[in-house]
Amino acid sequence: MKKRLLLFLFSSLTLSAYAGDWDIHGYVNTGFTVDSSLNAVETDLGKGDFFLGNNPAQSANQFEISGSRKFSAENGAEGALYFRTEYGNGTAGEKYLYSSSGGEGKDNFFELKEAYIDLAKLDFLPEGSKMWAGRRFYGRDSTACSGEFWKQTSGVGLGYESDKFAVAFVGVDYKKPSDSAPNRQTAFVLDTRLKGFEVPGGNVEFQVNLYTQPDAQKESGDSNEAENGIGLGLTYNINGWYGLNGWSKAAVAYGTGIGANAKGLNFGNWVGGADEDAESLLATTYGMWNISDTIQMGTEASLHQGTKLYGQEKLTRMGFSVSPSYKVTNNLRFMAEASVGMQTLDNPGAWGRSEDTEMRTAFKFSPVITINNDYYGRPQIKPFIAFGTTNDDNVDLYDGEQSGTFFGVQGEVWF
Repeated sequence: MKKRLLLFLFSSLTLSAYAGDWDIHGYVNTGFTVDSSLNAVETDLGKGDFFLGNNPAQSANQFEISGSRKFSAENGAEGALYFRTEYGNGTAGEKYLYSSSGGEGKDNFFELKEAYIDLAKLDFLPEGSKMWAGRRFYGRDSTACSGEFWKQTSGVGLGYESDKFAVAFVGVDYKKPSDSAPNRQTAFVLDTRLKGFEVPGGNVEFQVNLYTQPDAQKESGDSNEAENGIGLGLTYNINGWYGLNGWSKAAVAYGTGIGANAKGLNFGNWVGGADEDAESLLATTYGMWNISDTIQMGTEASLHQGTKLYGQEKLTRMGFSVSPSYKVTNNLRFMAEASVGMQTLDNPGAWGRSEDTEMRTAFKFSPVITINNDYYGRPQIKPFIAFGTTNDDNVDLYDGEQSGTFFGVQGEVWF
C-alpha cells in the first residue's frame, strides 16, 4: 500500500511538473565508505558541532524532493506552496548498503521536512513584504566546510518578512508523549531580524530570539531546567573573500538558558533540557576564496564556548578547516580537506575522556569527476581516502582505536 501511494505521489508530481504547474527540485547523496579491512563504515570521527570540518562517512541513501506551486489572483496578490520530503537523512540505517530488493523496513523512510504557504503582494501590507505559515527551515545558514547549521528556526509557525525586517513565531515539540511522560513538551521562539544594513566592506544582519518552554520544570521534574532564554546574533556578509575574489561571512551568536542549547540562534527539537544558568558563545567565519581560474579554497574557523552546557561546567571547542580544489580539466579536479579541532572540558571524566584538552585531526583527498569542475559543480562522482586521529586514549574514534583510515566513493547531485 505504501509503495502504491509513493508511486502515485511521484507520478502526480511528475505529470504536474511537465504540465508547468509545479517547480520540482531535488538532491541525491549516495555512496559507501569502508575501512582498511573492507568493513563497511558509519563513523563520522566524532565530528561534533564546530569541531571537525570533514569526515569520511557519507549517506548511502539520501534522496530529497522539494517543490513549489505558485498561485495568483486578478487583484495582483500571489501565493505559493512549498514542500520538501526526504529519504535517508538522519534516520537509522541511512548508511546501510541496501540491494534493489529493498529490505529497509523501518530503518529508512520518507519524511516530510517542510510544508508551508506564503502570501505576497497583499493590498494591506507594505510593498515587497510577505507572510508565511507552516513547517519549514526558516532563515538558516551553514558554514562552508563542516556544513554545520549555526542559524535556523526549524519548526511550525507563522512569519512576516520584508526587505529590512522579519519576524516569526515558531514552535517545536522536543519531547513526544510517552508512558512515563504523557504530556508533550513544546518550545517556542520569537525570532526577530533586522537585515541588509550597509557597512564598510559588506552588510550586516541583527537577530534577537526570545525562547520559552512552558512548564518545562514541572514536566521534567528538574527545578534547574530552563523555561526561558534569549539569543542574540550578528551576521556580517563580507564583500568578496575578506576583500579578495570570492565570498565570506563572519558571525557571532550568544545564548542563555534555552538559547544556550540553541548556541544562540539554532532553534529546533534539540533545544530542550538546558540548564537555566547555561550560557553559550559561538563565533565563526567562513567562505570561498577563488584564488585563480584553476584554484579555489573553502575556509572555516569557529570557536564555541559554553557554561553549564552538555553536562560540563565549562566547555571550549575550536575548529579550523580548509578545502583547496584544483581544476585539472573541464571534468576533473583534485580536492583536499583538512581539519584540526580542539576541545577543552572542565570535567573530561564525565564524558569518559582522559585528557582535559583533546586534539583531533581529519584529512580527506579526492579526485572529483564532474561535468562542471567548479567547487560547487554537480553532478559529481568523488572517490576518496580519509584519515582521522585523536590524542585522547579514552576516545573510541573507530573500532576501539584512536585513529583510522577509510576509503569510499560519493555521488552527489542537485537538480
